[in-house]
Amino acid sequence: HALADIYFGMESYKLAEKLFLRSLLDFRMVSAGGTTVQKDANRITVDLSKTYDALGKTDEAIGYLIPLLNGNGSIDLATTLLNNLIKKNNIDKKNFKKKLDASFDTLDLLRNDGTYTFSFNGKMVFFISVFNKTKSSFAQEVKETDFYKSL
Repeated sequence: HALADIYFGMESYKLAEKLFLRSLLDFRMVSAGGTTVQKDANRITVDLSKTYDALGKTDEAIGYLIPLLNGNGSIDLATTLLNNLIKKNNIDKKNFKKKLDASFDTLDLLRNDGTYTFSFNGKMVFFISVFNKTKSSFAQEVKETDFYKSL
């Protein structure tokens, strides 16, 4: 993850993307308690979002923030970053909400270690959760946020 941070700082976003994804998917985070693993996963997820934004890949940038609305501990940060992306890219909130609602049904458990996938507007997103997620719980947790209610 540290190497990805260096490449991001050097504006080598394609290399940063590759290394952030490897940090999230290939190198397992281990902790006696789940909070450190979740915090590390959330940080990588935010870094991926920022990387995709820098690459002009708005759907991916948004997609990586959505799981953070899902009870994984970074709701306020995700809300701020999502609102910034919506404003920066002049995204219609009604249309955005339709795309978000459609994404809930795409949730899938990738591995039995808490690694999930879902698709936002056709773009595949990976995330880690120390909590078990179902399509309905994923949707419900996001729909209970102030961010979702503002759409």
